[in-house]
Amino acid sequence: PVEETKTDQEQGGAKFVATMIDDLRSNLSKCALMLAKELFEVGAAEPRPDTRLQGFIKVVFPLVLLKTVFEKQFLAIEARKACDQIIKGGANALPETVDAMVEGSRHVKNLGLAENSSAYLVSFVQNLPVEYLNGTTS
Repeated sequence: PVEETKTDQEQGGAKFVATMIDDLRSNLSKCALMLAKELFEVGAAEPRPDTRLQGFIKVVFPLVLLKTVFEKQFLAIEARKACDQIIKGGANALPETVDAMVEGSRHVKNLGLAENSSAYLVSFVQNLPVEYLNGTTS
């Protein structure tokens, strides 16, 4: 039997959560969005970026952004709460987070997604510490 590495397990977990976010059963989707919010909150509380979340964010965050414009409002609300946690993380956010916001803001087929992504990107930059923007963080 082939042994799974920790990275394989983390990717599997991210794919599982992504599948649940996209599930047709609204309750499953809501629970997965709540889990994403909790994990984003843990990442925001760390003193430095948590690279263990890198793969998770890369797979899950674009779906969370997409759910912010979902027709079922209770899912859109949970998705917005998860995005708010990413914004609170500020300098702890990983490049994958910014990439997803930039990609979402360039989304021409879904103007709601473009609008939300742009607003999150602006809030994200506004919440960054001045030292981070000056490049003086250690």
